[in-house]
Amino acid sequence: MARIFLVDDNPLDRAMFADFLQKQGHHVEETDDGKELISRVSNFNPDLVLLDIFMEKKEGFETLIELRKNYPSLPVIMISSNEVYLQMADQFGANDYFIKGYALKLLQEKIENVLQG
Repeated sequence: MARIFLVDDNPLDRAMFADFLQKQGHHVEETDDGKELISRVSNFNPDLVLLDIFMEKKEGFETLIELRKNYPSLPVIMISSNEVYLQMADQFGANDYFIKGYALKLLQEKIENVLQG
């Protein structure tokens, strides 16, 4: 399956997403920080990034802008529980978004769509 870099500063959410993705057969790399993602992305060479919007060290939209400069074709799905901010994700260059709390099966469908897209 896919190599997915998961970025979320909430350890419970990150563990839930990582567990789900690994059970789907994906290889998952994790961090709680956008800055660390930027420093590790070239070594991991992900097929897709799942990126939280609200993080303490480097917030998601700022991280996404930097990703787009250096890795313009790397697919990114933004994740958050704040639907209002998620609706702005495409303005920053995200391929899609996922609202936390929705069925994780929908997340798998979004991942497949973005990777096939």
